[in-house]
Amino acid sequence: MTTTTITTTTSPETTESTSQSLKFCSSCSREKRLEGGTWIPTSNKKQRWICASCLYNRTHRTGSAKE
Repeated sequence: MTTTTITTTTSPETTESTSQSLKFCSSCSREKRLEGGTWIPTSNKKQRWICASCLYNRTHRTGSAKE
């Protein structure tokens, strides 16, 4: 494991393989993995994406995934 051009200290699992499967969660404002998340329709005919943990918290708090 030699890093010649990288000067920052980043973990190797977040650099290449998982970068294409990350999505910005509109609920917790973090980049989360695409697996398990869902799209929530908004009032202006657009959609927001929320991650699996926010979806879990939302469904178990309110009883449904709707807003």
